[in-house]
Amino acid sequence: MNANGRRLDAWLIYKCVSCDKTWNLPLFERAAVSMIAETDLQAMHSSDPAWVRAREFDLAALRQHCERIDIPSDLRVTKGIESAWPKARSVAWLVLELQIITQHPTGWRLDRLLARELGFSRSELKAMQQSGGLRLTSAPVNMLKKPLRGNVTARFIASGLSEGQHAAVTRKVSDG
Repeated sequence: MNANGRRLDAWLIYKCVSCDKTWNLPLFERAAVSMIAETDLQAMHSSDPAWVRAREFDLAALRQHCERIDIPSDLRVTKGIESAWPKARSVAWLVLELQIITQHPTGWRLDRLLARELGFSRSELKAMQQSGGLRLTSAPVNMLKKPLRGNVTARFIASGLSEGQHAAVTRKVSDG
């Protein structure tokens, strides 16, 4: 941060792991201190890790200030079952709800993430969505083809899935 009178400049400083060069991402430029939210000022003064991390991975802000963003191809997915799930593979269920919670934007399209984690092709996921077997909540229309942002709930509706799809979803969830 740099303050000059009642104006403030603040940046995030990125450092290349290959060449050690640095690059500044402007957060505030010549901003009147009185116009900056008190929570933001406090977070900057204390270098609040959560506040900084949220801005580090703000892909929209990054795109405004650089030509190319290399999104890492690796994505760590942590899975957990919140309600009781029987061990039997022939589980009969009507609706299976998957909550996808992201800590920061991933750059991954939702269809690619679901395909990778559930073992379906992206065209199968699209077909499931068109048949009513897959419904997305907390997401705009056509969310399957968009980069994942925020939290999304994917509901698999048994009545809209083929027997094979139902069995595959059951198998993948029970394998954890």
